[in-house]
Order: sequence, then C-alpha cells, then structure tokens
Amino acid sequence: MEKFRADAERLAEAEMRATAGATFELYARQFSEQCARYIDRLDPNLQRYAVVIANDHGYVEDEEERYADFGADLCSLTGIDEQYCHCGRHP
Repeated sequence: MEKFRADAERLAEAEMRATAGATFELYARQFSEQCARYIDRLDPNLQRYAVVIANDHGYVEDEEERYADFGADLCSLTGIDEQYCHCGRHP
C-alpha cells in the first residue's frame, strides 16, 4: 500500500499542475479517472484500502457523481462560468 500511497500522491500533484486555474471538480474528475484505473488493477483485497488513501486526494468513487455535468452556464470541460472560462471554446 505504500507504493500506492506514493503513486496517488504523484498523480494528485500532476493533476493539480495540469488543472491549475480550473475548478476542484475538474481536478477530482481527472484524478479519479486515473486512480480508478490503478485501483482496478490492484488485488481486490487491497482495493478498499486504496480508495481510502485516494479519498485523501479528492478521489470520487461514484462514477455517476464523477461524470456529472457541471451545470448550466458552466464549461463542460473546466467547470468554470462560461463568461470567465479560459479554455477558448466559448464565444
């Protein structure tokens, strides 16, 4: 589990850099996608412990919640108000 703990920390730091300036929800979505793939490859007896560790970094276990739309007038990519979003996809 120590390897997973270190890898989760590394993934979290990488996603924080990648999503800097965006919303926490975007960070959590992207971190959770990467973490879920990692957790799925672990021994089933260790997966619940890995989820607890990942939760410390914002892991969203529920896929419906993970992929929920950000809402009206919010960018579906960044979760930021479309009038202030910097992604370049809004008029």
